[in-house]
Amino acid sequence: MVFIVNAFYDLEKPVELLANLLPALKPGGTVVIMDRDPARSGERHFLSREKVEELVGRSVFELVRTETFLRYHNLYILRARD
Repeated sequence: MVFIVNAFYDLEKPVELLANLLPALKPGGTVVIMDRDPARSGERHFLSREKVEELVGRSVFELVRTETFLRYHNLYILRARD
């Protein structure tokens, strides 16, 4: 499992970074992105939920689910595409 915490928004090439994570994961491994949601936190320099989902959609991963139970953060749970 790989965690990316409060950093995904600041990556220059997030889609490429996600591709580079594949060798570090076991088959069926999970990537969790935890980033602030600007709609709830008021911090506009973070990526919107829609933007994160778009970037993940262009990557080698698929979005399994998005969790919104934290006050200011979203958790994006990813798995490698088949």
